[in-house]
Amino acid sequence: MLELKDVQKERDSREIPLDRVGIDNVRFPIRISCKGGGYQEVQSTVSMFASLFKDIRGTNMSRFLERLASYQWCPISSEMLPGFLKEMQEHLEAEDVYVSFKFVYFVERSSPVTDIVVPQGYDVAFTAWMVKQEFTFVLECNTPVSLVCPCSLEISEVGAHNQRGNIRARVTTNGATIWIEDLVSILESCGSAPVHTVLKRPDEKFVTEQMFRNPKFVEDTARDVYLQLDGDPKITKFDVKVESFESIHPHNAVVYVKKIGVGL
Repeated sequence: MLELKDVQKERDSREIPLDRVGIDNVRFPIRISCKGGGYQEVQSTVSMFASLFKDIRGTNMSRFLERLASYQWCPISSEMLPGFLKEMQEHLEAEDVYVSFKFVYFVERSSPVTDIVVPQGYDVAFTAWMVKQEFTFVLECNTPVSLVCPCSLEISEVGAHNQRGNIRARVTTNGATIWIEDLVSILESCGSAPVHTVLKRPDEKFVTEQMFRNPKFVEDTARDVYLQLDGDPKITKFDVKVESFESIHPHNAVVYVKKIGVGL
């Protein structure tokens, strides 16, 4: 067999170490463990990176996808990712490795009065990295909510301006599992009302009244999320972004708050 020269393994005389080298925006099917048992098959967008020593010209890009393909039928979770990252370190000869899976995860949600059960999609990300032997896992969840402006409700003779918002929370834990379903429920409880895929008229009446009885600024929502996450003994770090897609302004209202940044 003809021996092919491995150019990427050439020595580099510039002696500049690179923080992260790898692949981005890879579409790949994965399985996600569900709280109630079993798993959910989703299409993910994957990023994988590794550090590169100062004297090596390039990394071996094909090894990223080889590692990914070897785990195609293994449910992705915080429990299996340390082993996955250790294999990346070994195969890529790197001290610092990183992986991120972004996907839509579906949770069954019931309409509040008529009890119609419909899957509702949430934008989720699993991000993990390992520096030498230190492992970090971050769960990100984006949850839509309804928001009613307390000021508008107070000063208006009729109605109040209301809109849909989004709560993005990124959390790390002390090693305990935080289920996507539980994080979604926490975040939904912090808006004026949850958002539902299907609402019949009795449901719409219920949700509308729920919203107007529970008006919240984005600042109120951000503080409520902070208290909920800070009160969970499993969560050690988190950062939160609350965004309101304003109905009477051409701009959005945004709040950031954190308890030690998760370091993404």
